[in-house]
Amino acid sequence: MKKFKNPQDVNQSLKAWHKLRLVYLNDHPLCENCLKYGKYSFASEVHHVRFLQNGKTVEDRLAILLDWNNLIALCRDCHHRFHAYAKSHNLTRIDNLSPDTPVRPEVTSNKFLDF
Repeated sequence: MKKFKNPQDVNQSLKAWHKLRLVYLNDHPLCENCLKYGKYSFASEVHHVRFLQNGKTVEDRLAILLDWNNLIALCRDCHHRFHAYAKSHNLTRIDNLSPDTPVRPEVTSNKFLDF
């Protein structure tokens, strides 16, 4: 794997990401998550199934960033829901989320309302 010795290398990889993102959206114009549930929405964002934070080094993170097989095209709403759900459930990857799935964990008890 290529070693990044200076910021120019990282900048080149970020430029490559922007190009990859545009090509991926061109190839996947509809939200891939909505399609699984019979809904048609235009994709405007590209999501990394395996999160960049999973990489232990800059090189690992850039490899995750540029991995075509780690991408999914999403509409803005699905992308927001994916990240909110992943954060609230402490996930390191997410590639599918039913529209009926609550984004936040359900509260089973509220100490202020329990009598």
